[in-house]
Amino acid sequence: MAAEKASCSKKVVLCEEDIPRAKLPRENVEECTVPQLRRWLLCGGAKTSGKKADLVKRYKDYVKGGLHLKNLRDPDGGVHLARKKVLLGVMDEVDPPHVTDIFPKDGFHEDLTDLPFVNFGTVWKYMIESSNAKKQLSTAKPLVKGFNFFKSGNLVKVTVCSRENKWYLKSQVLPSMKKSSVYNCFILLLPNGHIKSAYCGCPAGVDGRCNHIAAALFGLEEFCKQREKQQQEQTSRTSQPCTWNVPRKRKGEVLPISQMKFKKHEHGKEKKAKERSRI
Repeated sequence: MAAEKASCSKKVVLCEEDIPRAKLPRENVEECTVPQLRRWLLCGGAKTSGKKADLVKRYKDYVKGGLHLKNLRDPDGGVHLARKKVLLGVMDEVDPPHVTDIFPKDGFHEDLTDLPFVNFGTVWKYMIESSNAKKQLSTAKPLVKGFNFFKSGNLVKVTVCSRENKWYLKSQVLPSMKKSSVYNCFILLLPNGHIKSAYCGCPAGVDGRCNHIAAALFGLEEFCKQREKQQQEQTSRTSQPCTWNVPRKRKGEVLPISQMKFKKHEHGKEKKAKERSRI
């Protein structure tokens, strides 16, 4: 089985859909920006130096010579190639020990629609405040690294299984350096969105507060944000506060009533200012 995985892993080839911004957004290459052209050339293994005219000429030469049809290069440290291997099932998976005694073995799916709400406060409370073993040494370092893992695409996918009013989540996160295997992270959520426990297959995931767990939690937070935004957009306008008849703010200076000066204006009559002589 391991030999079959190794042979399949070597045959994995990237396409434009696997790499973000590997395909030019416009048909006319002259309308593309310099960063877009440099990204395309970088994915093809070409030089990215020079002005826009040089980049356009290099692009046309690559297309004319058919070099763009060759295997693409992963410009982001191999994370996209590793992601594709994980999705194809040819990457070795590392499970935390004894997790099968706590989490279900089957019934996981990718539909996170009914997932309890998770926000940054929930992530902070679990990763930092509830760490009893590291109370004196607990810092925000795992949060920073975990957020970078999430933004860099190391979080491959998240599946969920709901049983007995509890939410069991399984996520797959790529390591930061050597991408020959993927870590399986298991997270147990309560109905109120709080994290009861978490487990990771990495050496630092003994207490369930490693960078990979943080990356998975930030992925859940981002999903809850997008879900809430979609729900607000779908809400009827009549059930939202009025935004088209809001009075504008007054620009006048705020004074106490004892300092205010009142004037009475009459149509057709102009009052002359009285000058008082100073003694």
